[in-house]
Amino acid sequence: MKCSNDPIKGVDRRGDRYWKDVAAEYNLHAPKEQRRTPSQLKNHWNKTIPFITKFNACYDKAKREHASGESDDQVMERAREEYKAIVKKKRPFALEYWWRAMKDQPKWSKAYPIEEMVNKR
Repeated sequence: MKCSNDPIKGVDRRGDRYWKDVAAEYNLHAPKEQRRTPSQLKNHWNKTIPFITKFNACYDKAKREHASGESDDQVMERAREEYKAIVKKKRPFALEYWWRAMKDQPKWSKAYPIEEMVNKR
């Protein structure tokens, strides 16, 4: 199963059917001891997506403030520092591999202002 990014074709399934398809695809490739139910996958997604959205906002801010001669690595480092300041934790953003996989998808092209992320409950 490949999830469509097309806004028309991508909404042709109900939520429960979508997560069953996601679970079937996940379990097809997962070791037997790591299989998950649709509800486990949905819950995990719903818990982690706010962190990825916040990091994306930090990255967008760092990218907008891109200084002349600054490398992509320096932009990423500023995004990581901004993220740590916003979530008020010393540890780094642990879901960067997810963010890299999703950052070029249509949903993520909408830039959420970092101020909006901080002021949300």
